[in-house]
Amino acid sequence: MDYQRVQNLRKIAAEQIEHAQKFCELRERAGIAKTKLELLLTAQIPAISGEKKNVGVEMAYLMLMEIEPAAKEFYQEWQDSEAKYRGLEKLLDAYATRISLEQSIFRYVREGEKWTE
Repeated sequence: MDYQRVQNLRKIAAEQIEHAQKFCELRERAGIAKTKLELLLTAQIPAISGEKKNVGVEMAYLMLMEIEPAAKEFYQEWQDSEAKYRGLEKLLDAYATRISLEQSIFRYVREGEKWTE
């Protein structure tokens, strides 16, 4: 087994853990911000539906931001955190694929095949 490959694999695994922790934090921040926004929206439903009868959720968020200044911060936090955790999700998938590839190579080499670069 190639020592350098093992070290690289360990480094990738450590980075994957760091990104997974950041993913978790961002997912939590997005959830908290969305919950706060929905609580504000719930309190303003009478005012919003009085202004526009069949308003959709996205339009209601936009209307809420005109009424309630804090809604802008919650909406921005929700959207920013969601975008970042979705990007990290793709990165975590890529790390998992890389680790799987490296494990396959180790099995291939262990079974007697020679790996040349």
